[in-house]
Amino acid sequence: MHASNTEWLDTIRHYKVEFTPNLTTAQIIYKIAQGSPAAALGLSPGDALLSVNGVPAARLDIDEILLKASIIIYRIYSPAHKSIVDIRMRCIPLGVRFLASATAILGHARKHGYDGAAGFYALWEQEDYDNILMLSRIIDAKKSANLISAILGAAKLDPIGKFMTAVCAYEQKSNGKAPDDIREFVKMHASNYAGDVQALGYYYLARLARDASDLLYYQEYMRQAYELNPASERICRGARMAKINIDESHPMLGRMMPTHYKFKLLGTQNGLKSELDLPTLISHLRDGQVIPLCFMANYRASLAYNHALKTYRTMHDCIGNNLAPMVVITNKSRQKSDMSSWFEQERLALKNGLPITVLFEKRGSFISDLDLKGAPVFWAINKSGRVIWTDGLSDAYDYWRLLYAINGTGALSGDSRGLAKHA
Repeated sequence: MHASNTEWLDTIRHYKVEFTPNLTTAQIIYKIAQGSPAAALGLSPGDALLSVNGVPAARLDIDEILLKASIIIYRIYSPAHKSIVDIRMRCIPLGVRFLASATAILGHARKHGYDGAAGFYALWEQEDYDNILMLSRIIDAKKSANLISAILGAAKLDPIGKFMTAVCAYEQKSNGKAPDDIREFVKMHASNYAGDVQALGYYYLARLARDASDLLYYQEYMRQAYELNPASERICRGARMAKINIDESHPMLGRMMPTHYKFKLLGTQNGLKSELDLPTLISHLRDGQVIPLCFMANYRASLAYNHALKTYRTMHDCIGNNLAPMVVITNKSRQKSDMSSWFEQERLALKNGLPITVLFEKRGSFISDLDLKGAPVFWAINKSGRVIWTDGLSDAYDYWRLLYAINGTGALSGDSRGLAKHA
């Protein structure tokens, strides 16, 4: 089918199939944002993204493809309709969240080794403890087999491996040292990870407190887990069991952003430049625009931060009329452990004409004043300086939801609703 009335969409082709495609290299859709291309196309949770531009979807960096190509072809399998759909469209993100299969996660670990906590976290959401243990063993064996790494002392498993092993022991009722290992991870290592992993630590501290009949800490730790990752279905269930009102809005939502902070403008080479404040930035907003704010508290060299900035780059062309340049507020002018990492996406954004304003406050009092937890934390403020978004901006799913919250529609033109299912 050719959809000439929709400027972002080129063609859609359907193929009825009598078999289930191999899903081990697919990514499974489990959330779809209102107003997004995926919603307009009629995609559903449970649909499987098989390939992107002919390459199997599992573990693909789709943001990287979106930044480099001009046209993108998504091949999607719909189990409800027993059909495969090829969607050829402009390079704009679909606005979905994926759930990788255990086979894909383990296969990637065997081939490439450990590359972050995402695999562990995805398996935890699926309550797949057997494969969590398998992932730990694969990574441990792969690192131990590297003689050079072993000699240099680099073969030690990332702390999250020990933590997730303890989680499995706890869930499978073979505790042993599991409670001590969980507490050690939260105390010594959790702050080095993004909010979703920190949330896991507090989730299990809450479970341990409940086991000890300490209801006060049970509720407090579960509240912290929910605040760090309100998108997790499992953590939401835990919060409900702890009788926490998870439908509460963030305390800053709808309030005026404090504007008394004075910041130094950080240059691309980490040099401190002139002073700048939020009222000055807000004064440049056009009607209908918002400023996405990224708070980086106490930590800079973050994989989650780099990933979020990459997504920002892919989304800006789609919804740039509604977005002012992102403002990053931090109390770390440099991160000695990995300076190249925290500059990577900032440099690329600037190189591609997408300015990002990085503000530095030495005392970092905004962290305690605004009760910020984890890094990065994303909000958005409007022309009046009011906080209108506190649900994060870590991926395209979040951005399409933000746009829908601003004006009640997506940034799509033409009547394309339900094309994938009903063409």
